[in-house]
Amino acid sequence: MSPFFKSLSLHAAIIAATVAHYPLEAKTLQFPPANTPAKIQRTPDLLQTKKAKAHNSPKALKNATNCTACKEPIAICELPVTISKSGFYCLAKNVRLECNTTDAAITVEADNVDIDLSNHVITLSASTSGIFASDVNNLRVHGGTIQSAHTSANENSNAILLSGVTDATFQDLILKNTFTGVDMSNCIDVLFSNCAFAGQGYEAMRVDTGTNFQGLTIERCDFGPTLFHIGINSNGQDVTLRSCSFTGAAISFGVFEGELTNLEISNCNFFNTVYGIGLGGTTLNTQIRNCQFAQSSDAAVSLFNGQGLIIEDCTFQAASNNADALLLVAAGDPTVTVADVVVRNSTFSSPQAAPGFDTILIASAQGILIDSCIIDANPAPFIDFFPANVHIINANNATASSDIKVRSCIIRNSASYGIYCDGIQVDPTSPFAIEIDSCLIDGHTFAGVFFDSAQSCTIKNSIITGTTSGPGISVSDGSQSITILNNTIVNNAAQGIAIDAISPSNNVIDNTVTDNGGDGIFIASSGVTVKNNAVSRNGGNGINNSGALVEFYDNSACNNGIQSCVGIPAGLVVAPGGTPVAGGNLCCP
Repeated sequence: MSPFFKSLSLHAAIIAATVAHYPLEAKTLQFPPANTPAKIQRTPDLLQTKKAKAHNSPKALKNATNCTACKEPIAICELPVTISKSGFYCLAKNVRLECNTTDAAITVEADNVDIDLSNHVITLSASTSGIFASDVNNLRVHGGTIQSAHTSANENSNAILLSGVTDATFQDLILKNTFTGVDMSNCIDVLFSNCAFAGQGYEAMRVDTGTNFQGLTIERCDFGPTLFHIGINSNGQDVTLRSCSFTGAAISFGVFEGELTNLEISNCNFFNTVYGIGLGGTTLNTQIRNCQFAQSSDAAVSLFNGQGLIIEDCTFQAASNNADALLLVAAGDPTVTVADVVVRNSTFSSPQAAPGFDTILIASAQGILIDSCIIDANPAPFIDFFPANVHIINANNATASSDIKVRSCIIRNSASYGIYCDGIQVDPTSPFAIEIDSCLIDGHTFAGVFFDSAQSCTIKNSIITGTTSGPGISVSDGSQSITILNNTIVNNAAQGIAIDAISPSNNVIDNTVTDNGGDGIFIASSGVTVKNNAVSRNGGNGINNSGALVEFYDNSACNNGIQSCVGIPAGLVVAPGGTPVAGGNLCCP
């Protein structure tokens, strides 16, 4: 995570990160306040809204002479044209719109219209729209190219402009070089299929601010480099993206304003993006499945405000300049809720991430499950900030992170921490109710698992191995009610388990602690329970206690480098072959 996170809100951070990659005014990336308008209701009133933009009325379609390319449908040979009757229409030739017109190339004012572009090209001026439809039903446009001659910086330049349209299909189209590829407001049930977006001056597709929509499907479409690919700026529901590819954008899919309910993204590829999917407005019930994210220079997926996110069977790879995260689940400000997230069967990698990078960052979020994932990245410290493969923190004075589960995961190869439960950096509020179960945590630098001012956490049934300079498990800075249960802690550079002097009331039970470079179990705090652990072949002491009121039961410590037991009451120490003592601890010489 980049260092500005400490002083900026997450909303400001996403703006700063994107501006660093794409020079533009920061206002273009503003995320909304927490209060948003009411959800969309499917009523006839939805169609009785104002038109998207004012247009002069072009001439109505007339019967054409010397225009024979289209036989059965009504031929379109000159532009601009207005379609005011239902029917089948066909573009008969390539047409270039005159530079002195502000009319849309084709204006649709009738229901039940089918327009076949017949593989022809409509070339627009830099300030006009290609297809403009308002308050119509059952529109189909297919089979051609709508383009501006050069990449447009004029916000009136749109390949397709829709307002109050219901049941529309756009298929087999190439949309090029307009300021916005598709601009929509107050639409219901719109489909884009097998379309290509390229060279837009600002945005491939947008849903306008202050409007409503329901039912947007985008399938088998290709989005080329531009600033934004798809931007949602209004209330809406039922958005589906499937089998699409996204290349080279600040944000490929962004929810910036309003409330979006029911978002499904599947079988999509995101390549060389800053933020792949950025959910900044209120987003409810999102599913991301079978997607690939490669060369992400900031968070591939970020959730700043919303509930009910499922990520399954996805692969994530960071670019070498990524100093943020691959997955960012974080409350954007104290007024919002980020909760109920499941990440399952996914792979995260970043062999050369920038310093400060967190592979998965969870900040002030609740109810998170990371299940059966491979997290194989290389977070490294940045000045005084220490990241992790899984970093759980609090931010923006929001509610503490809690109810976080990391289960059946492989977490390895970090130049910092494996799992970092962090109540010290950024916002000094203790995360709590964190459970780590059945994980392999291997090859980290400072600690495999670090509880740093955390509360009521458990690590169990896991293997923690291969640290290069620190302990396998570290409990520090006032962490309390930490339970370390039934783990194998082996081959770490320092202690196997280390509990500092200000972290009382913790439990170390049923662990195997062997072949670590320092002490097997080191305890400096009070009120710790150490029970039924097997501690052997460690380079320092086996069990080394300097804390008060520490309870020891049924541990064994043998074949350690210095002494096997230090600080265990003499009455509870049993030598090999000695008389058993209730609750006694076997301590070899």
